[in-house]
Amino acid sequence: MKKQIFLSVMVSVTVGMLALFNPTLLHASECASYPIDAVNPTTTSNPAGAAFPGFRGINQLVIYDARNARKHTGTNEYGVEVLVRTAPFSKQGEIVKITGANTPVKAGETVISAHGTASRWLLAHGKVGTLVQVDATQKKVTLCENPKADALALKSLMQYAKAQGGDFKAMAHDFLTYGEPPSTSQGLERALWQVTAPFYENQIQGVWHRPTLEQSSDAEIKKTLLRFKEMGINTVFLETFVHGFTMYPSKVYQKYGISPNAYPKLGVVGNEALLARWLRLAHAEGINVHAWLQVFYVGNSHLNLPTPILAKFPQWRNRQRQYADEPTPHPSPIEQGHWFMDPANPQVRQFLTDVVDELATTYPVDGIQIDYIRYPASFEHADANFLASTWGYTPIARTTFKAKYKVDPLTLTPADTLLWQEWERFKASQVTQWVRDLRTHQTLKWNSLRETKKFPELKLSAAVFPDPKGSHGIKHQDWPLWMRESYLDFMAPMILSANEAPVCKALKLMHDINPSIPVVPGLFAPFYKSPTLSSLKQLQASFACNGDGFIWFQSDYLQGELEERLKYRKENMQFDGC
Repeated sequence: MKKQIFLSVMVSVTVGMLALFNPTLLHASECASYPIDAVNPTTTSNPAGAAFPGFRGINQLVIYDARNARKHTGTNEYGVEVLVRTAPFSKQGEIVKITGANTPVKAGETVISAHGTASRWLLAHGKVGTLVQVDATQKKVTLCENPKADALALKSLMQYAKAQGGDFKAMAHDFLTYGEPPSTSQGLERALWQVTAPFYENQIQGVWHRPTLEQSSDAEIKKTLLRFKEMGINTVFLETFVHGFTMYPSKVYQKYGISPNAYPKLGVVGNEALLARWLRLAHAEGINVHAWLQVFYVGNSHLNLPTPILAKFPQWRNRQRQYADEPTPHPSPIEQGHWFMDPANPQVRQFLTDVVDELATTYPVDGIQIDYIRYPASFEHADANFLASTWGYTPIARTTFKAKYKVDPLTLTPADTLLWQEWERFKASQVTQWVRDLRTHQTLKWNSLRETKKFPELKLSAAVFPDPKGSHGIKHQDWPLWMRESYLDFMAPMILSANEAPVCKALKLMHDINPSIPVVPGLFAPFYKSPTLSSLKQLQASFACNGDGFIWFQSDYLQGELEERLKYRKENMQFDGC
């Protein structure tokens, strides 16, 4: 009998599951269960997730533990993850952090990772302190409410506030000393929003915003702008070039014979370009508008929309290695059906320059932010499917590369060390060349024309992935070079996490490269629908680590409790300085 019990315990440990608590001891309404699709998924064990980062598929819930082949889950930003920790020999696991994506996997910790419907379930039932049971036999995870969760959260929040020092430490002391009993984590958190990140008024306090037809009238836009002002937002990054469409009638599209020449039903509303309407109303409220452009991404196979650019110029599309010589076009399987253009095609770069040139000299935007300024994503280098998933194998890119290096890049592998590195550098240089050309147009043409038209000074920025290795090696986005050469007026690293540590990491890295280039981090905690505390910590980190403002991603997620917290912060914070 003892041997049987021992083997049972060993099976629990060797499958990497948590030491379990007994959910039957809690009321049924306090617990919820969900099926597990895979544990430490691979292409073999989870075929449905084989084409996706981290091998987590659509609407799946998967588990990662210390036996995972990688040190991180490897997942993308389109889901949510929670970190579960147990003390040695404990019979109870607890969620200790809502992390977002690509979470580190360490001994003594388990990551529950979910996408789509599974992520909505995880967010609905999981929070810091929630009790966790992972049942390997039944292939299900059970989350139960923890009656001690608020006490644990308050203790954690006190520790965080004390570590921040200054106003945070003082507020925590005052709350416990003078707050009305019983003291709660919610009460303390609300108080801390009052002293969070007192940025200067002239720094960017922004939000990325995706316009909709339902909210395109003067009245609805004014309503949206008022909400933004009440939350302390002074800059809107308005989606202006998206899915291959402009939010205004483009003469450049007409010149190239691309139709339609504006986003269907949305690019022009009531005989007025949507961009012009936003500029008119936002500037009246003292809010700046930066045109947010999704540059090399030009459509999605899952949308019920045409892809006008590639419909007219199919030869402009990018090609993945595994489909390099196939006549049938293939969108990205990793980035959910996205279509991309080829940065190595001079016609593509010229077309995009013409589009931005038209935008910068026709509309009084306060800035232009380039996003998707890269190649499509591939798998990580260590992945068995890395080579097949790489991009850039278009006829014009192969011909150009072969003319210089006497070899077709389609025949190269990472084992061809020097030539493979040249191929990687070649792709990155195509993107950089376009960024450099854009800067040239700004200095030699836009500035003088805009001054004549009495337009505001234009700021050129880029939304980038802050990890230089992954950014260059996977997406061929050489933003460190752009910073060193001062091709941009400010950088916007996208913090694709619900945690605060990556904020400071990105800021330090970029400041070390070129301290004269402002860095305005993009905070993604709201996107992950994480607790408002995660947003507070990211915001505070952007201030504590010398960020030059912040941008929330994105406006759809600034609702409910987070909206109330941001309004409370705006009402109580004091701007110091200019």
